[in-house]
Amino acid sequence: MTDDGRNAGLAERVASLDERATRLRGDDRMRRVALAGAVVVGLVLVAVHWVGLFVAGALVGLTRRSLVRALVAGLAFGVLVLAVFFLLTPPVSPGNVLAVAPLSYVTVGVTLAGPVCGALARGVV
Repeated sequence: MTDDGRNAGLAERVASLDERATRLRGDDRMRRVALAGAVVVGLVLVAVHWVGLFVAGALVGLTRRSLVRALVAGLAFGVLVLAVFFLLTPPVSPGNVLAVAPLSYVTVGVTLAGPVCGALARGVV
């Protein structure tokens, strides 16, 4: 197979993916289901590794109709992750987190900024 043949096949797959994403964003019910699925998958990924914040932000952002809404959804996901963190780790209160100041600032910053950066994928697709 030539490079032109591979590129044509890739272009067809990308066009098909774009068409399906546009259809998903147009149907409110499908979009909500996809958003719920993205949140669940994202929380599982975040529990496994911190890179899951970026992947989850991309998944959540890809379900939104515009880039601005995707960025807001990414920020909301980051807030959700922080809330789940504080709820599941009772000995760690917000006051205790602030006691280890420099490290906690990085933790909170990455938790909020990671999904927002991942949601920038909506600007590409």
